[in-house]
Amino acid sequence: MSKDINQAVREVCLSFPATEEVPSRGSPDFRVNGKTFATYVVNHHGDGRVALWLNAELDVEDEADWHEIEELVLISYRHFALKRMLQALPDQG
Repeated sequence: MSKDINQAVREVCLSFPATEEVPSRGSPDFRVNGKTFATYVVNHHGDGRVALWLNAELDVEDEADWHEIEELVLISYRHFALKRMLQALPDQG
C-alpha cells in the first residue's frame, strides 16, 4: 500500500535529527532547535491547495518528485539546526 501525501510529508520532515512536529494554527509545523523549517497546510484559507512551506524554493503543481522535495526540506532544516544536529545527519558520517 502506498503512502498518502500526509504520511510522506511527515516521514520526510521527521527523518532529520532532533525534529519535532508541533501543531500550529491547525497545521503541523516541523521544528528543529525551536525553529520552524517546514509547515504543511491543506486548504489554507479555502484556497484548495496542499502546500509545504519551506525556507527554500519549491513549486510543485502536479507531480511530486519526492527526492527533490526531500532535498529542499533538508536545505530548510540546515538553516535552523545546530551544528551537532547537522553532524548527526547520515551523510555527515
